[in-house]
Amino acid sequence: MRVMDEETRDLQDRELQDLARQAQQAPAGSQKRRWALTQLIGYVASIDRLCYPKEQYDLDTDDLSAEARQELFLYICDNINKYDPDRAPFMRWVNFLLQTRFFPQVAKRMREAYSPNPDDTLIGEEEESPYLSQTVEECIQEDATGEFADTHIRGHPQANFRAIALLRLEGKKWKDIADELGVGKSTISDFYQRNLSKFADDIRQSIISRFQL
Repeated sequence: MRVMDEETRDLQDRELQDLARQAQQAPAGSQKRRWALTQLIGYVASIDRLCYPKEQYDLDTDDLSAEARQELFLYICDNINKYDPDRAPFMRWVNFLLQTRFFPQVAKRMREAYSPNPDDTLIGEEEESPYLSQTVEECIQEDATGEFADTHIRGHPQANFRAIALLRLEGKKWKDIADELGVGKSTISDFYQRNLSKFADDIRQSIISRFQL
């Protein structure tokens, strides 16, 4: 993590808090809220102030960090109103969630993937989880508006959101995806996280419409 002076940190905290307030004050589902959340997530991803407790986990820390960050960003988009600007700076709230909720959850899930315990499986989960995953994959594969494929890393049209998301859904690691698409691992991971928050509502609405058919 970069060392920064107190003035820079305070400026970042004020800007993050302002974006969080803008998102909270905008109507749910509105373009204004989406814009504010996209700016907010992009800012968090760019300032290198997320704290990962990697030393506590004997796992692939790159994938663990990426998955935990992805779940954190989706949570922020869905639950921005749970943040109280009067109680704590935005990054303190974010890092509290990352360290105490999403890192442990993802680490537990990754361990169970390597050594699953049948007693831990909930009734019906065997059918529901694969179906949901398949539905998400179908939505991204279909790309009804073409926006997923059109959104790509500058100068690398092959590294578009649709291609990256489908490779992630196949279970491929960031290093393998980076090698396959010819883009740096951190660049491709940050691009994916940023645009996942941008497209999250569209993907959810597509899934809901399919369930209602």
